[in-house]
Formats: sequence, structure tokens, C-alpha cells
Amino acid sequence: MNLLLVYGLICLIYHFMEFFLIGIIHGKSSVRSLLIGIPYIMAQIFLLMEFLILGEKFSLPYLGLVGMCIGLSLRWTAILQAGKSFTHELRTEKEPNHQLITSGVYGFFRHPSYLGWYIFSLSAPVFLGSPFSLLGFSILGWYYFRARIKEEEKYLIQLFGESYQIYKDKTSSGIPFIA
Repeated sequence: MNLLLVYGLICLIYHFMEFFLIGIIHGKSSVRSLLIGIPYIMAQIFLLMEFLILGEKFSLPYLGLVGMCIGLSLRWTAILQAGKSFTHELRTEKEPNHQLITSGVYGFFRHPSYLGWYIFSLSAPVFLGSPFSLLGFSILGWYYFRARIKEEEKYLIQLFGESYQIYKDKTSSGIPFIA
């Protein structure tokens, strides 16, 4: 199996689907919907350089592939279930169609799209056999999501009040050690 080719295809599918799903849900997409920014590009470069240096000796391609598929499936399911309530940007004001989603995958995790992306991002270095990227992605991703969830939930409590607080108290964020 050509790991770089497979990983490249998975990344193309990931970015296309993010763009496509936002377009379907909101009737339009922008380049921002591709979710390609400087930190992401830097992480990908580090991951690929590590793979080119270490080769496939640490690779667990089937485990990584399964993890990436699970992560992306969870993320896309969350996006579809949230519908118009899902955006890539934090909402600070309630839109007319903005609803608190607590069923489906949201019944298990408050932030299933974040959990899905986190699983995907940790599975990519497993797939390519890049242990330093796995360590870096797990730490940096955790800190990113801790800050993002804290900020997002501040607004969700303002938008949905006690309903969100009750949901928050009884439902895991999905990402370990993030209350």
C-alpha cells in the first residue's frame, strides 16, 4: 500500500467534504470551509517530513486507516445532524434557525465534530508511523480543543441558558479530560 498516496486521497476527501457539507447545509461555501490554515499546513509538513525520514517502520496502516475513517465519519455525522446549527465559526448571537442539538451523536458527546477531528488527527500519524507527530498532535490538539470548547460553551450558555448548562452537566465533551 502506498501510504502517502492513500493519505493524500484521504486529505483531499476530508477537505472536499467539509466544503461540500457546508455548501449543502448553508447554501454556500467559501475557501474558509476547506479548513486549510497555517497551523494545519505546518502540522502536515512536519508529519510528512517525519514519515520521509523514518519511513514505514513504525506505521500501523490498518489501525490508522480505521481510526481516520471513524473520526471523519463521526465528524460528518455530527455536521449533518446539527444541520444549519453547525458552522466552522463560533456563533456569538443566536440565529433564527439555531437550535440546541442533544440527540443522535450529540446525545453521547457535546462536541462530536471536534472529537471526530481529534480522532482523525491522531490516527494520521499512526497510519504513517510518525510517533513525534502523534505526540505533538495529541498535546497541541488537546490544548486547542480545551480553549475552543471553553470559549464556545461560554456563548452556548449565553444563547441557550439553563438548557445548555443541564446538557453540559450530563454529557461528556468527548475529548478526554475536557469537562
